[in-house]
Amino acid sequence: NQKINTNEVKLRRLEELKVENMQLQSQLAMLQAQLPMEQEVSSLLKQVSDLSIESGLEVKLWKPGARKKDSSGMYLEIPVDVEVSGGYHSLASFFDRISKLPRIVNITNLNMDGAKVSGGGISIQNKFVATTFSAVIEGTEELPDSKKVNKKDKDKEKAKESMEAQ
Repeated sequence: NQKINTNEVKLRRLEELKVENMQLQSQLAMLQAQLPMEQEVSSLLKQVSDLSIESGLEVKLWKPGARKKDSSGMYLEIPVDVEVSGGYHSLASFFDRISKLPRIVNITNLNMDGAKVSGGGISIQNKFVATTFSAVIEGTEELPDSKKVNKKDKDKEKAKESMEAQ
């Protein structure tokens, strides 16, 4: 009888855990939608570049920086040094459009200076860092040029090379 009671308690707990698991899976899917896989990052960065042009800004510099793993090891930070020129409202429109992207893009180190009158309007020189993030894929390791190689494929290649050397 006690074993039946114990199993009934476990069964109730199982149902609670199933509901909790569904909620956590839903949260995970929502967060993953905001954090692209690395192969999706280049299309996101192109979107950001296109938004700057659509907002009426002239892109002077677009320089992706070194990708680095977050201290948690769960995602990569991908910074891009950007310089654009254009009107204040164009820049505000650009930042507004970025904020509405489904992916995370942070703008930091904003520097606005060098206002010039050109073509009947005022053009401001703007420098900032646009940082996006990508999920770290297990089983890959970082190379100096930020390309990824599957560890299993690398191990197979090493084994093949050592066999050929014999």
